[in-house]
Amino acid sequence: MADPSCAAAHGPQTQSFQALTHQYLFVSLYRAFAESFASENVSRLASIQIAAWNVKKDLLGRFAAARQTGHITVPPELLDTIAAFEAMRGTGRRF
Repeated sequence: MADPSCAAAHGPQTQSFQALTHQYLFVSLYRAFAESFASENVSRLASIQIAAWNVKKDLLGRFAAARQTGHITVPPELLDTIAAFEAMRGTGRRF
């Protein structure tokens, strides 16, 4: 049978070690989660920046083509939106 005085002497140390181990595992898991989350966000940001650059490049190409032809066509949807705005502005309605 184990000596009660020996268990009492090692009890607080064992509890401290278990608490320390628990905290170490928690911090390690939390750090891994945070690093994974940061990596995912960096990847998303890079994708968004590439998409924005592609849109800008496409728009610049379209404007250059429009300048070369000498005119810019206005899509019918935009004309409809402008006409609706003008009609509502004439009636005194506010947006």
